[in-house]
Amino acid sequence: MKRHHFLWGVWGLLFALSTPTWAQTAAQKDQQAIMAQARAFSKAFVAKDTEKIVSFYTKDASIFPNRTKIMQGHEAIRKYWSFNAQVAHLEHKLMPEKIEIVGTTAYDYGYYKGKTQRQGKQASSWQGKYVVVWKKVQGVWKMHLDIWNSVKQ
Repeated sequence: MKRHHFLWGVWGLLFALSTPTWAQTAAQKDQQAIMAQARAFSKAFVAKDTEKIVSFYTKDASIFPNRTKIMQGHEAIRKYWSFNAQVAHLEHKLMPEKIEIVGTTAYDYGYYKGKTQRQGKQASSWQGKYVVVWKKVQGVWKMHLDIWNSVKQ
């Protein structure tokens, strides 16, 4: 009888120790999915693919660009992300400091950097900080609130 209780105790301990690992793995998968979306956003930015960029936002998303008013919804976001043909986007990278998952919502903050070049001019580098609130929509993480502003180099 004691052996039976001992085995159940060992089994219970192993199960208890494995549960946090499983939960952590789910959070890690969500963090990895958000980081993949951020990398894809950067790739679309460099390619100047406005429609792809818009697809990363929820339908009722709001963006808070540096030195401008709040813009809400896909049409406003599409207008903002319409690119100047005279400017080449050479680099864009998001560097998250923290990604926190809370159910089907997440927040992400960190820094970004990039490089652009106007036709006939030298390339210029820039950097800044950002905060994004993500929502999981039909299994896909999308940006719901997106704010950024530049910082001096």
